[in-house]
Amino acid sequence: MNSHCFFYRRFIDPLLRPLRRTLAGMIPEGASVLEAACGTGEQSLILARRAGRVLGFDYNRTIVECAQGRVSGLSENLSFQEADARNLPFIADKEFDYATITLALHEMNPANRIPVLRELTRTAGQLLVADYATPIPPTFGGWFTRMIEKMAGKEHYAGYCDYQAAGGLETIIGDSGLEILNEHSVLGGIGRIVLCRASKINA
Repeated sequence: MNSHCFFYRRFIDPLLRPLRRTLAGMIPEGASVLEAACGTGEQSLILARRAGRVLGFDYNRTIVECAQGRVSGLSENLSFQEADARNLPFIADKEFDYATITLALHEMNPANRIPVLRELTRTAGQLLVADYATPIPPTFGGWFTRMIEKMAGKEHYAGYCDYQAAGGLETIIGDSGLEILNEHSVLGGIGRIVLCRASKINA
């Protein structure tokens, strides 16, 4: 296990389990789910307990290998592969019931956010997006979140700052031609989970 995978699984994944369980609870049992930016596979494993089929993918081969190592023999309805969320030619239109992306938009190059959401909307009937609230609340948890984002590196932190300055999920979802159907506040107001789909105008 590489150091990044070890750190994330040991320290970050446990903090995010309430968010991940809330997101999974928003998906009906037996549904098919495509998870973008699957990371270490923690969210995919939780989803697989209730979904009929889960495909997790990430652009980082090393992290995909980390996720694959966790599921060997554990779940027949879960698989992982390396892929770029902006272009998923191996997935048919509306092949999945749901697509999800968790805590990834804020760290992306701003130019990639809308293309990613539009491609995920193409592949699934509905889309669940989990990311930071805007603004982050002025609590200890909010301070800790900003510190973690800053420690993640200059480029990562620049993406986080741009995400906050641009208005977060509300702006990105609107600019992607999506409409919000339901949402939950999580992690003491630090996180937000939004269920959305292509608006009737853009469908």
